[in-house]
Amino acid sequence: MKKDRPAIQKVFWIAEGVNNETLGDFGKGVVLAAGQLSGKDQLTIVLHSSGGDVYAGLGIYDVLRSIVEAKPDLLLRTVAVGYVASIMVPIFLAGEYRVITPNSSLKLHELATHFKQGGCWSLTECQAEVSDLDYLQEQYIRIVTERSDGKLNERQVLDMIRKSTMLPAERVVTLGLAHEIGPIPLA
Repeated sequence: MKKDRPAIQKVFWIAEGVNNETLGDFGKGVVLAAGQLSGKDQLTIVLHSSGGDVYAGLGIYDVLRSIVEAKPDLLLRTVAVGYVASIMVPIFLAGEYRVITPNSSLKLHELATHFKQGGCWSLTECQAEVSDLDYLQEQYIRIVTERSDGKLNERQVLDMIRKSTMLPAERVVTLGLAHEIGPIPLA
């Protein structure tokens, strides 16, 4: 499914680990850019990252999906370049039209946490952390399932993340996670 050439195209890149600073800087920039676009304009997000902070990543996903809801005529296109893993996968899936470059792959794996450095954790703190991870992983699975255009169910996604699955470009398209294998669009 090829899209007509947009009247105006804005391109943003995320090629680093996602954190609160990424969420703040990228979020502000992309919302301001989206506010200036309309009609057949296109907002393209090019992604290459091994992931990062899950909360910040889900925040970026929500920012991008909010843009889609607020401006349904604006095409939000995401492009996976190289390696897109962990929380970067839902960010990629936020796009209404998703492209993966030929030599790229997505990696789905279980969520993890960093324990406090130099301290010990009580049983209650450990249980709370596990509960948080369960909740976040449920969100991750829901996003991947919903954005696969009905080609994946929650059990299949859970199996993939438990096996730490690397998906080459062809498989990403087959599973409904991308619409096509293609190049990075030039602005």
